[in-house]
Amino acid sequence: MRPFAVVAAVLILTAGCTDAEHDRPEWYDGQPPRPVTIDRVNGIKGPVGELISTGVRNADGAEYLVYGITGGGVRSPEDFGFALGVREPGDRVTEDASNTEGQGPPATPGFHLLQGQMDLVDGSVLPAYGYYVGHPARITVTEVGQVVDARLARWSHDPGVTVFWFDPAQVRDATQWTDLAAYDRAGRRLPGGGPAGARDPFPDVTRDGSATVLLLSFDPRARSAVVEPAVFLPGPDYCEAFGISPIDVRCAQEIAIEGDKTRVTLPLAAEPELRGVGDGDTECLGSMTGGATCAVTPAYIQDLAKADAAVSVTVRDGVLVRIAELYQP
Repeated sequence: MRPFAVVAAVLILTAGCTDAEHDRPEWYDGQPPRPVTIDRVNGIKGPVGELISTGVRNADGAEYLVYGITGGGVRSPEDFGFALGVREPGDRVTEDASNTEGQGPPATPGFHLLQGQMDLVDGSVLPAYGYYVGHPARITVTEVGQVVDARLARWSHDPGVTVFWFDPAQVRDATQWTDLAAYDRAGRRLPGGGPAGARDPFPDVTRDGSATVLLLSFDPRARSAVVEPAVFLPGPDYCEAFGISPIDVRCAQEIAIEGDKTRVTLPLAAEPELRGVGDGDTECLGSMTGGATCAVTPAYIQDLAKADAAVSVTVRDGVLVRIAELYQP
């Protein structure tokens, strides 16, 4: 039984720039084929291709290996992912972590899921690792202004896939990572890529129905309100809605709120339904889509507008008939 992880950090922001003029990274080769037994903790099957040495060792001195897998979370025999484990006596490899693509085809060009660095109770540190479909010459992250280079290896099963990982010895604080980037041999930044096909996640508030918005103005006397279409989602759902790689720092947020930077003025019903969380009583909280359930005063809603608060609105026949505060933990 492997020790449980007590800390996991998956905080990567894929926007921005880094300096690509550093020394080239270390490249690692796969170990020669040799029969091994994989402990299939999560139903995975493998290894697919050669075992990849990482040069990183656990608290007992055993080296971590990365290897291709199928099964587990993958959706078809053609899909694949990667696992991290150590070779035990008797040529047995015990899986410590595994990753498979959950949003789109695993062979889409660019970055794919990154398993964050994890501290284990026995003092071992699992290195952060992932893969890039393409032929980068260098992969980096930025940590508090300092560039950290990944170690790289081509996957023997498909040399068009580059496995990468970060040596914990070179990491000071993985929670401060930003800007995951890949570069070609000339130092030019390569596309981030990853699963594609994301649609516009912002609602059309000019149509009848319910929508999430930021409330910018509320004037019951003038019978009008100004709103900004927005999303109000758990971090992982936010990233899926925007087609953002799950390794992005925003995916780790409990709640992500973002407006689309447009302002829409809506006519207000004579007696709109106004709902708020009040003092935070459980019965008032409602849901993340429908909003709060307890009746509040126009003055309460005006205070929400002063704070550009996230609310759920309902439009009927082109008129704003309901405003409900969205509870933020």
